[in-house]
Amino acid sequence: MSSRPLERLPTIRGKLGATIVVAVAITILISYALIGFALRNSPRDSEAIDALALARRIASGEVAEPPAGAMVVRRTITGEVTVEGENLGVLPPDTPGRVPRWGVIGNNVWASIPTDEGGSLIVLYPSPTRGSLGRLSATLGFLQSVWWQFLLAGAIAAVIALVMTRWLARGMTQPLRDMADAARRMETGDYSTRVYTTTRDEVGQLAAAFNRMSRELENLESSRRDLVANVSHELKTPIGALYIGFSKLAVTDAVTEARTQALYVTAFMILLGVAGAVALATVLSRPIFRLVEATQVIGAGNLAVEVPVTTHDELGVLTDSFNRMVRSLREKEMIKRAFTRYVAREVVEEVLKDPEHLMLSGERREATVLFCDIRGFTTLSERLTPEQVVSLLNEFYTTAIETTFKHDGTLDKFLGDAVMCVFGAPIAHPDHTARAVKTAIEMRTALAELSKRRSMRGLDPFEVGIGVAWGEVVAGTVGTEERMEYTVIGDSVNVAARLQSHAKAGSILLSRRTYEAVHDLVEAISLGPMKVKGKEEEVEAYEVVGFRR
Repeated sequence: MSSRPLERLPTIRGKLGATIVVAVAITILISYALIGFALRNSPRDSEAIDALALARRIASGEVAEPPAGAMVVRRTITGEVTVEGENLGVLPPDTPGRVPRWGVIGNNVWASIPTDEGGSLIVLYPSPTRGSLGRLSATLGFLQSVWWQFLLAGAIAAVIALVMTRWLARGMTQPLRDMADAARRMETGDYSTRVYTTTRDEVGQLAAAFNRMSRELENLESSRRDLVANVSHELKTPIGALYIGFSKLAVTDAVTEARTQALYVTAFMILLGVAGAVALATVLSRPIFRLVEATQVIGAGNLAVEVPVTTHDELGVLTDSFNRMVRSLREKEMIKRAFTRYVAREVVEEVLKDPEHLMLSGERREATVLFCDIRGFTTLSERLTPEQVVSLLNEFYTTAIETTFKHDGTLDKFLGDAVMCVFGAPIAHPDHTARAVKTAIEMRTALAELSKRRSMRGLDPFEVGIGVAWGEVVAGTVGTEERMEYTVIGDSVNVAARLQSHAKAGSILLSRRTYEAVHDLVEAISLGPMKVKGKEEEVEAYEVVGFRR
């Protein structure tokens, strides 16, 4: 057997190093496999976000019917439940509060959003990819166990590395054990034993040297025996015996060193596997913990939250989608709060349902228009300071708006010392005329009481005149894309404004068509036809006395 230079031969250290590399690679592969199995069913696929989006589209009317396989549950504020679409045989838990919620029931994902009536709309649909580790609604149990999952992965990798190391060490030390056995046989004079190995490292070289030495000893022993036999035959007397000794110290030291190295490699790979699993678990679970904390904050009603995106993988995509959803909710909530201070809540709800498709052109519909104006305001404002004028208008506006909103009317605009209100647009009501007349009577009563309270405080009283007209109008937004205003336009708007201008202090005037629609509700006196500005034909007016008894 030809020998090669020692520095060019594979070394035991190189093999142990290769074992460490393989062990680390196996650790990473198993960790990623477990992570992928644990998270493949998680909401990285944005199922919860899709369910929320579907619930909003159904609530806004954008989707008329539930998609195939989906179930829609509507809960009213009184607890009544109606089910639409496919019956999945499960009902989601009650979701009180005014914030969106979502979760998983069995293999079904659900999302709930509050409705304007105080109830909730819930969407459920089956999710075939859901598993025991993939439910975001049960993230606490999942995330608490994920650390142990990763530690288990490291332990498994360490065990595999231990088995591989022991197998490699056995392969390296077996020739050494064979040489030790051969040495013991040599002590008894048996030099025919050979050590067989297929490796070409230091152990292979040692085995080859041992075999050469055993052959030389065997030849020497054979020569000795031949010599002794010949001499003894000639002399007829034995001349003695030759004893050859072989030290086992080098072999024993090599075996001990190999065992020690195998032990160190095993301990190192176990520590490396555990440390890698812990580090990998920390890196991957931190964004999920942030999402859980943010979900809990949103569930408490706080939308001022944003989760930092620290990765570009599936977790990063989920975090970015989550942040976009929260920003959308926050923007809509801010718009709703801001708009309701200046325009009717019905208009705000209508705009928020579909803000991107809000048309500048209007639609024809039947509506009733109400105008209320302070009589003698110009003269009154001359006696008041600017601050007192503003205080008077604020009290007037507050009372007028409260009575209008009480009957689901829409405040169209402020007109200096007057207000314009609309009933039947943008929200249609079949009894919009009755609502408008009730508002006019209650508004007159409430403003008269306000005037009395002002007199008791030593302030100037005031009186109002009201005009109400019913007819066809064009309702919609007017203006530009940068600045819009919701209003109604039509002949009935002009008639209501002219009736208001003819109304005496404390009186309510109705057009003939308006009175015919509510003659069972109120008593009125006909004032006959009157000429109004802007119309060629005279308008027959009725003055409201009060509700019929």
